[in-house]
Amino acid sequence: MRAQACLVVAALVALGSVQAQDSTVRMEWLSVQDGLPGTGITDIVQDPAGYLWFATFFGVARYDGLRFEYFRGDPFDPNALPHSTILDLFDAGTHLWVATETDGLFRFDYAQEEFAPVETPEAIFEGLTTVHEQGDGTLLLGTWMGGMYRRDPSGKWSHFQHDPADPATLTSNYVSAFKEDSSGRLWVSSGNGLNLFDADAGTFRQFLVVEDEPRTPEFRPTDFPNYPSAASLALVEAPDETLWVGTGNGLVHLDREGAVLRRIGTGDGLPESWVHALFLAESGKLWVGTIGGPVLVDLATYRVSPLDLGAHPGARRLDRFVLSMHLDHSGVLWLGTAGAVAHVRTASDSFDIISLPFMTAMGILEDASGRLWVGSTEGTVGVWQPGTGQFEVIAPPAFSRTGALILRDIVIDSQGRMNVATMGQGVFRFRMPAANSTELRFLDRISRQDGLSDDVVYALTADEDGTLWVANQTGLDRVSPDGTVHSMVSNPEARDRSVPPGPIIDVERDRNGALWVTSLEGVARSEDQGQTFTRYPHIPNDRTSVSHPYTYTLTPSDDGSVWVTTYSALDRWDPDTGAFSHVVLDPELPLTSTTCALAGRHIWASTFSGIGRIDRSGRLVHYGLEHGLSAVDFANGTACHRGPSGRLYFSGRNKLYTVDPATFRDNLTPPKTAVSRVSLGEQTYLAGQWPGAHRRLAHSENDLTFHFAGFHYEEPARLTFTYRLLEQGSRWIDLGTTRSVRLSLQPGAYTLEVRSRSAMGVYSAPAATRFLIRRPWWGMPAVWLGLFVLVGVALGAGYRARVRGLAKRSRMLRRVVRDRTAELRAEKDRSESQAKRLVELDRAKSHFFANVSHEFRTPLTLILGPLQDLLDGRRTASDLRRDAPIMQRSALRLLRLINQILDLSRLEAGTLQVRAAPTDLVAFLRGLVLSFASYAEREHISLMFQASVERCPVMMDRDKLEKVVSNLVTNAVSFTPARGKVLVQLELADNCTEGAIHVSDT
Repeated sequence: MRAQACLVVAALVALGSVQAQDSTVRMEWLSVQDGLPGTGITDIVQDPAGYLWFATFFGVARYDGLRFEYFRGDPFDPNALPHSTILDLFDAGTHLWVATETDGLFRFDYAQEEFAPVETPEAIFEGLTTVHEQGDGTLLLGTWMGGMYRRDPSGKWSHFQHDPADPATLTSNYVSAFKEDSSGRLWVSSGNGLNLFDADAGTFRQFLVVEDEPRTPEFRPTDFPNYPSAASLALVEAPDETLWVGTGNGLVHLDREGAVLRRIGTGDGLPESWVHALFLAESGKLWVGTIGGPVLVDLATYRVSPLDLGAHPGARRLDRFVLSMHLDHSGVLWLGTAGAVAHVRTASDSFDIISLPFMTAMGILEDASGRLWVGSTEGTVGVWQPGTGQFEVIAPPAFSRTGALILRDIVIDSQGRMNVATMGQGVFRFRMPAANSTELRFLDRISRQDGLSDDVVYALTADEDGTLWVANQTGLDRVSPDGTVHSMVSNPEARDRSVPPGPIIDVERDRNGALWVTSLEGVARSEDQGQTFTRYPHIPNDRTSVSHPYTYTLTPSDDGSVWVTTYSALDRWDPDTGAFSHVVLDPELPLTSTTCALAGRHIWASTFSGIGRIDRSGRLVHYGLEHGLSAVDFANGTACHRGPSGRLYFSGRNKLYTVDPATFRDNLTPPKTAVSRVSLGEQTYLAGQWPGAHRRLAHSENDLTFHFAGFHYEEPARLTFTYRLLEQGSRWIDLGTTRSVRLSLQPGAYTLEVRSRSAMGVYSAPAATRFLIRRPWWGMPAVWLGLFVLVGVALGAGYRARVRGLAKRSRMLRRVVRDRTAELRAEKDRSESQAKRLVELDRAKSHFFANVSHEFRTPLTLILGPLQDLLDGRRTASDLRRDAPIMQRSALRLLRLINQILDLSRLEAGTLQVRAAPTDLVAFLRGLVLSFASYAEREHISLMFQASVERCPVMMDRDKLEKVVSNLVTNAVSFTPARGKVLVQLELADNCTEGAIHVSDT
């Protein structure tokens, strides 16, 4: 027995005898509020891609598990399905037949995703009731007052009607359904009985005819509550080749030849006599849809079990009028009613439900005889008999004497005693009754007066030697077979070696005999009968410790490991490493605490969000509402139990959920996947109508979004998707639950593959879409070939032009080199000339400074000599007056020299000011040269002046030019020897803009 620390005290009135097996099946509803486009679900089929199609009073809807797509009338499309009542659908593999009440027959092409009206005989344009296509392509149509029409593979139509005088004709002109049996025979349901059609002879055998019923109906097909009692409305074939027929007067079972085996009506449990839909489940149960709701019929016993469809927001009485049934490929049964659509799982991965006569089961025990003993929160014990499905509530007098009790745990010890743990009164022990009795004979009670640490007891476990271990609010107690109580409480001084402080929530032994306890401070293990304990506390950020300090139940496994439920996860203790690992049973939910666990071939655990299972491979499966759990919150369900039969029991609110692991099978049916729509830029198309399905796409049509649908209606919201482009590799790209992918592609041929994955981890076969994006015209091979030729020609012409250009360039370069060489040679000559001039200038500079020093020394000597004599007293005043003129001339000469040097400095610095005045340059120079004539004669030197022109008026600074020329002439005369010549020449251009003064001597 497993228990948890959460306590819920509820008060319910106990019933003496309660029907325990709940007839409620877990129905999910789809209505107009969910997008269903209309009411009156007359038929349901599934196409090869996986879509479900619903025929309604207002048109046809297609469903992918999440959304509806409504095909309604389009006044601008003559091929569109009209806004009409749809009475029947038939899936023919490549197309869908649609029978309308007033607008004839339509055919939907799955590949093109288009409706088209079908040409039929004029007489049957109105009033179609059913449609059927046989394997050879023969088309059968039923009408509501015109009999049956048959179109053979060649396209020839035949018409069959009721003839009162001919028993080999139809029993009625109202044809409601067609059914081919396993032998290929065609059965035809009509408004009065059943017909077996002989196609070769064109005749019928009649069954279930009611002679006083009219053969031509006085009702329309949508008047379903008013069908005649003789009408046969639905057929299904059993595995033994017998037929079950739904009629207006109940259910009829026929043998293979049509003889009546059994009639089932309202007196046998049918809620109404009109049976509209039938479905035979693999379990051998026949689902029967009536105007009063569905029922289950056991084929072996004919027992009728009503089914409660439950309700949905906006539910109406019409929701119980079952008109159609269909089992999809994933094992979900769909029920179309007059008001909405219901669906229920039929796979063997659902939990059975046992209703409790009280709020919560706190302790569960299955004895060897299969009886189920359940302790309540009200001081009573419920006993469930599997044979009768009845709960008997027992209130032992021993309980009533102690007041209201919560019965926390129930165990049977090796001496055959039933030990009942209570929260407040210790442990009660009863003699286990015989298999045919439920009387509990009180033996004794163990409480604090007998040495228990506390009377609030949470869990019990019994050893083979009769020792009883009691986990309670304060600590852990061991009760010997003789009744002696040994208490173990936490010792703060030996914290790491003593039992954890109370409360102790659970106590169990593992496969090796070690004793384990859980507490609100982790778990502990003892190998010496509780003398010492090894503590396993929760250590934050340590993944090898227990996941949470609040630990609840213990589940020893056959491999020696121990499973511990905590407030955070399900933990497993590894006997080899001594470490814990953690399993989060529902990672999609924020609250993942576990309340109870059971070991066996797999590990099963109840959680706050359902029931989880971990198989031997480590695969985790979560079960919730869709698996038959009517309340997935097990926070108040504090018990679970694995009985001797292997059946598992989990406590929930007002219910026990039970499952036999031996027959429990996960739904491993692979889903189906289909590309539903394609978006090309801003335009969205159905998959069969987008341009890429019929033609090559232009290079600019490369922005594509593919929308796809996955079909596994058991848990459609948990489908995940992957895709790949084969041309880009074989790796699948995960999209999660996203149902679309956007691609921007280069030109080329592509194959897009998409697959879906069910909640059980099973992948669908890939859905492939092939398309081609054309290259632009400039990317075509012919264009590239022509371009290559043109480029080749252009390159050849360019090469020749290049060669010519290079030759010309070469000639030009040679000329440039030649000219440049000449320039460099001239430049070299100029440089050498300049170098020579620089040398000459340097020599002239040296000569100038030597002359300047000489010129400075002579007047200075003439000045300093007399002055020194005067200072030394060798000169008199008369002598000074004689020398004064000489000294004055010498000082003036020195001043003149200094001014000339300053002018030269100003000239070099660019600061010499020029005071230009109009002057005849020729006359000025002639007069200046003549002023040196007397000086030249004294020195016996010939002085001459020559000018190239007679007159040259210019603007010039007379003073500065006079100084220059005077110095030149003076130097020339001074340094020219006697009988030498000094020539001053003036060379001028004709316009006097340029000229030169040359002073030469010999």
